[in-house]
Amino acid sequence: MPSVRSKYTPHFSSEVDQDVEDFLDEYKELANDNGLTDGQKVDTVIWYVIKSQHHIWRSLSGFIDRNWDDLHVQLHQQYISPSTKGQFSKQKLVDFVDKYAQKCMDNKTNIINYHRQFNTNGKVLLDSGRVTQGEYNAIFWCGFHCDDHQALRERLITKQPDRLKGQAFDIKDVLKVARAVFLGDDDFLSQEPPPCRDDNNCM
Repeated sequence: MPSVRSKYTPHFSSEVDQDVEDFLDEYKELANDNGLTDGQKVDTVIWYVIKSQHHIWRSLSGFIDRNWDDLHVQLHQQYISPSTKGQFSKQKLVDFVDKYAQKCMDNKTNIINYHRQFNTNGKVLLDSGRVTQGEYNAIFWCGFHCDDHQALRERLITKQPDRLKGQAFDIKDVLKVARAVFLGDDDFLSQEPPPCRDDNNCM
């Protein structure tokens, strides 16, 4: 197989404007020209994938079992085509909420924008079964700063005392309480949240 540094070889960057199907077709043609077996295709394809995505590829059963056909299908499911409504993979959704969590929610616009963008980027993953409702709830929660978690958790637990330990709060409940805590939409929950400390204290 040619060097990964060659400009004539395929390379998967995981950017939303790159279709994984196009990459796999190009790679398969190159692998066939070089006489690779299906198992060798699996072993070698990772060379041409950006390192930040290696953990995703290596976690798929098709990669673990060295089954090229299964890996092809699983990658198609993992990376939604940019021509479809949803352009974000699960990893991209996680990356999105990680960026949002760097700052506290301090006004109505923050909360509304976060919820709207989260749904835009993640609803297709939920609808297609690529994330469970529990995962969806947990990822949404991670988009709030750790100081916001403190303010929200106390009120959510008060409203749901029988909630199972380790179970993510429902996205609808989190949004409702967030509006109450940070916007004063509910008299019962209109207390001021604790002051937001410097981000470095939460890392």
